[in-house]
Amino acid sequence: MPDERPKSVVEIQSRPAAGAEPAHVSVSIDGDRRFIVRTSDLENIGSQLRGRRQFSVFNSIGLPILISLLTVVGTTTIGQVIQYVSWRNSTKLQTATIQAERAVATFQKASIAVNKRYYATFLYLAAARDLVNRKNDVDNKLYKLDSELSQQRYRAFYVQLKSWNDDYDQTLSAIDYNLDGPVLGEHELVSYADFANKDGTPKIDCGQMLLSELQRLKLNFNSLKVQFATA
Repeated sequence: MPDERPKSVVEIQSRPAAGAEPAHVSVSIDGDRRFIVRTSDLENIGSQLRGRRQFSVFNSIGLPILISLLTVVGTTTIGQVIQYVSWRNSTKLQTATIQAERAVATFQKASIAVNKRYYATFLYLAAARDLVNRKNDVDNKLYKLDSELSQQRYRAFYVQLKSWNDDYDQTLSAIDYNLDGPVLGEHELVSYADFANKDGTPKIDCGQMLLSELQRLKLNFNSLKVQFATA
């Protein structure tokens, strides 16, 4: 069979480094002429093919400075964002704490005022009934003591009534600002006409539950301001 190989045959063989001898590449032409190219020669050939590197001001100086500036700006921005978020959360927490304290104080004030009003009214009705109905044993010592107690309760009712009238508008405003506004998200408007007819008679039946009466009158029974105003 005739030899179909070309007349010139190039064979390339690589040999790894062995001991002190560096790695090199052997190039054989037709098996007779053999050339050995060492690693250092390949590096020189590669550098000559790439050509001489030109000095770049941007790559050597500008780019590192730009990267440093971007790093500083990015780090500063992130730090400021974290600081702002922390400050905002702290401010919101402080505002919520103040609102909660005001709400608790307002609720306690309104609750105490209503309890005092109801209790003074209860004692007043009992005292008035005793002063009107009890006419016997006027000279009796127990009668005199009981009469003095009834008179004290009678006068205490008007003292409490004066205090109630003096603080009424202020308490309603505090409830609206510290409770209804933050909790319900709205400010309820109420007037005397919501609870009384034109002839002065009350619209609310005191013998029924307060919340059911407010629902019947189509008033916001969730509003503490409305509940307080009915008292």
